[in-house]
Amino acid sequence: MKLLLLITTILLSCGQKNAFSLSPESTSLDFRPQFNSKVDILLVIDNSSSMLQHQEILFNTAPDLISRLQEKQFDFHLGATSTDVSGNGERGKLIGSPSYLINSTPNINERLKEKLLLGADGSNVEKGLEAFRLAFTEPLVSDSNQGFLRSDAFLLVVILSNENDQSEAATKDYINFLENLKSPTSTRKRSWMMHFIGVTGAADENCKTFGDYKDVGARYMELVHLSEGVSSTICTANLKNVLNHVEKTLLTLLTEISLSRIPIVESLRVSFNRILIPNDPTNGWTYNSQKNSIFFHGSFIPKSQTRIEIYFDPKDPK
Repeated sequence: MKLLLLITTILLSCGQKNAFSLSPESTSLDFRPQFNSKVDILLVIDNSSSMLQHQEILFNTAPDLISRLQEKQFDFHLGATSTDVSGNGERGKLIGSPSYLINSTPNINERLKEKLLLGADGSNVEKGLEAFRLAFTEPLVSDSNQGFLRSDAFLLVVILSNENDQSEAATKDYINFLENLKSPTSTRKRSWMMHFIGVTGAADENCKTFGDYKDVGARYMELVHLSEGVSSTICTANLKNVLNHVEKTLLTLLTEISLSRIPIVESLRVSFNRILIPNDPTNGWTYNSQKNSIFFHGSFIPKSQTRIEIYFDPKDPK
């Protein structure tokens, strides 16, 4: 028996011009889950003596991420703090005014500038892991950081640093903190992810950053690996590719559709407004058998209210 999932939610109205029709014997199951388009993005920026040029490179490419989030109509909070948790540092406090940016923030790129260009006068004892923990605990969550972190939003932490983390606690303590902070959902094992832009130690990296620092960020990468994030080298002339990957990962995660039954994979078809879209990991949709979910990619990332149809033969018909 054919199963048609009719989903009214947020999606991009584009696709190949192929007719989408149902066979006469098909039946349908109609339900309307909503994509959760909420994402809280915390940038933890190393502001030690060797980092000013890296901050400038990040700033020159970060507006691409903002514009894409706006274009796709995502409900985002974006804030930044430094790796400086000394007595004179930010200690997890969100930088700038307003303390975090949202889709409708006026002059958003100017506001972004003051959050990314932190200078190079911060502590040389970089503690990025402790910085995000402080950002999400009292007294800050009820004071200067109030409203940034939402219980129903996906959390993305992006670390920019050319050294390893020097926080006192073990990495497992920070992992446990995030696991307790963000509960899993029906479709995601974790509701948080970490990305790291720094020295990765890859064999072909040949990384020597400004100031000749080349300390591998091994502690950060433990959290990156666990959360299925990405570690990218800081030693590139352009961080646009890094941010493109952050954007791709983020938007793909936020547009996951969990199927109610196991499909015969070969029978899967997906349409927007009754126009078939391709099964393609670059521009189209893919099926994840481990999660029994459909993901969208590239130009088919969700945008506006569009009718989605997912049509397949159930593996075990009722």
